[in-house]
Amino acid sequence: DGPSPAHDTTPDARQYEAFRASCAGLVNARNALEFTLAKVPEVNPKQIFAAGHSSAAVAALLFAAHEPRLAGCIAYAPCPDLEGHFPAWQLRLLSAELKGVQEFVCQSSPLTHVSRIRCPTLLFHAEDDELVPIANPRKFVAALQAAGGDVRFITVPTGNHYDSMIQQGIPAGIDFIQQKTGRPAGGR
Repeated sequence: DGPSPAHDTTPDARQYEAFRASCAGLVNARNALEFTLAKVPEVNPKQIFAAGHSSAAVAALLFAAHEPRLAGCIAYAPCPDLEGHFPAWQLRLLSAELKGVQEFVCQSSPLTHVSRIRCPTLLFHAEDDELVPIANPRKFVAALQAAGGDVRFITVPTGNHYDSMIQQGIPAGIDFIQQKTGRPAGGR
């Protein structure tokens, strides 16, 4: 809920309210999971992973914190510390148009819920990522490890925010799923 039109970066209160009402996409993720479990008998309910890139990686981590049925989570180039990512002045400015945005950023930040993530988790990030500095996911990984989480953190030196995911990240994610499910490459 709450997508903005293509290439529109202007905050829109209606889109924000829809996204906030969906609990930063958690309602949508839960609905997708329930639909899949009810309508797709070919899916093994013990082998469902959440995965995403960039903002979808944030949503996957947030879902992992709130959905105990997941077998694992894969986050490519996430920004798991949303509060640390946005300057305070920017959130204050947005508060004029978007009611409760500072609290919402806190509540929709995976770092806020790190102690609730109990499924195996893979974070993948490029050291030269220009959109999300590597320090952001490093902080999250340290917090997840401190909370006793099962986390694997893979970094690559180059590839920026997108290409590294395509070239090295997706194969690493496939390997991660195969290791966690005990299935060989190409297995069902």
